[in-house]
Amino acid sequence: MCESIVFWGNMKKILILLIVLVAAGGGIAWYYRQAGPDQSLNRLAVYTVSPQNMLISVTEGGTLGAVNEITITSELEGNAQIIQLVPEGTIVKKGDLLVELDSSDLQERLSQQQINYQNALSTFTRAEEDLAIQKSQNESNIREAELAVDFARIDLEKYRDGDWPQDRKNAISAITIAEAELKRSQDRLTWTKQLEGQGYATRTEMEADTLTVTRKELELEQAREKLRLLEKYEYPQKLRKLQAEEERKLEEMERVKVRALSSLSQKEADLESKKATLELQDAKLQRLMAQLDKTRIVAPQGGMVVYASSTGNRRYNQAQIVEGATVRQRQELIKLPDTSQMQVEVKVHESRMNQISRGQMAYVVIDAMPDRRFRGRVSKIGLLPDAQSNWMNPDLKVYSTEIIIEEPLPPDVKPGLSARAEIIVQKLEDVLTVPIQSVTSVGDDQVCYLAGVTPTPVVVEIGAYNKSHIHILKGLEAGQVVMLNPPKTEDPTSLQSGVMKESEVTREDAEPRVPPPAETVVAEVTEEKSAAVDDVETRFQQALARMPEERREQVREAWKELSAEARLEMLQRMSQRARGAQRGTGE
Repeated sequence: MCESIVFWGNMKKILILLIVLVAAGGGIAWYYRQAGPDQSLNRLAVYTVSPQNMLISVTEGGTLGAVNEITITSELEGNAQIIQLVPEGTIVKKGDLLVELDSSDLQERLSQQQINYQNALSTFTRAEEDLAIQKSQNESNIREAELAVDFARIDLEKYRDGDWPQDRKNAISAITIAEAELKRSQDRLTWTKQLEGQGYATRTEMEADTLTVTRKELELEQAREKLRLLEKYEYPQKLRKLQAEEERKLEEMERVKVRALSSLSQKEADLESKKATLELQDAKLQRLMAQLDKTRIVAPQGGMVVYASSTGNRRYNQAQIVEGATVRQRQELIKLPDTSQMQVEVKVHESRMNQISRGQMAYVVIDAMPDRRFRGRVSKIGLLPDAQSNWMNPDLKVYSTEIIIEEPLPPDVKPGLSARAEIIVQKLEDVLTVPIQSVTSVGDDQVCYLAGVTPTPVVVEIGAYNKSHIHILKGLEAGQVVMLNPPKTEDPTSLQSGVMKESEVTREDAEPRVPPPAETVVAEVTEEKSAAVDDVETRFQQALARMPEERREQVREAWKELSAEARLEMLQRMSQRARGAQRGTGE
């Protein structure tokens, strides 16, 4: 009986507790139904707009490396054993010994090759002397033939350049004198005719002057005929005679030379054979000497010694770089970075590329010493996305950016350390900003929601942004309170995530159509491509004008090396980055 009373008492307590919990749950549900769950949470997630300073920067992680780094490889043919190796981490100067390879077998081959070279040199010297003796026997005959040719050539040149110009000059002078005398006679006759008409001269005087003119005309004609005969007959005839004599002497000289060459052909052939043998032996000797020099590898510049097998990209079948190891030709042995000047290579997302330019100030923090900061500047920006990152993630487009550290680093800083770089883009003072998550897209507008019982959307104009805040150019005032998380909207078309709005699509656009023939498609694509190529230069100049002045020359030089298709692709990426910057989208 007692146990039954206790049991029913416990059941009563449990029922009362269940009733209280159900009532509390109903009250909470009624509260959320009246206010809305999103508005209840948003009452706590708000931000008060106020003027403040805003730093625009790009922060990325990267790897520390040397500005100047040389890879030392084995240039020795075949395989060789390392007999001496500078310790890894040693700071060396230019000309210091880095690696010495075993050269014992090479020295033996070099000694034997020197003997072969001396034998070939002796044989070549004898053949050369025999040829010289044979040449001296024919020199006198060739000299006489050449002398006869010289005499014939002198006679030809004497007539062509001396006698003939003088004869022609005399003939021309005679014509000139005859023309002058004829002119003077004609002038005298004209004057006499005038005087005879006036009665001051007799007819006899006029007839005498007329006769003089006739005589001078005949003399002029004779002088001209003499020049014609001289140029047409006498000069070509005599010139051809002298040329024929010169040709005969030349032919005789050629016959003498042919006979001399015939007697020397065997000597020369023997000499060429001995010369080829000597050159072959000399080439082998020089190659072995060069190979011997390559057994001692010295530093081409100062820097810190890093073994190639320690860089993390060693092949699975490549041996460690240690004394006694065997290395092959062209195998990488040592990396020699110049630690006097270091840089950080970072990957910048494509959405921030329009903010980066060469020469911008940057600050670098090395992970191994997080309490120190080093000043640097952007020295190089990749023109195309990083190929390795693109291969690992095709949707990720990042650009390699190098930052040279201007301040001296501690001596124990080595290449390969992880580092972070913050590139200073701009510093805004006393501007209105809001957190990035407060801005959302509604249709084609950027909107912030003012906090209240009913959130009020306000269209804003945005400016520069960083990882946390965005600059508000228009639309908000200081003191206004905005919601950090935009409320859900009942209109599914207010937040446009697609390319087209529903109102922009007609019924005809939604109807399926039969695709045109392949030939028509090819023709249309060709026409569109041709129009794009014609307009590409204008689009490039417009895009170039929007870039920072520091990057224009670098982009212009790279533009010249690209094909037409690559130029169109580059313009598309530049346009996408420009639209991303205008919309204020973050990474």
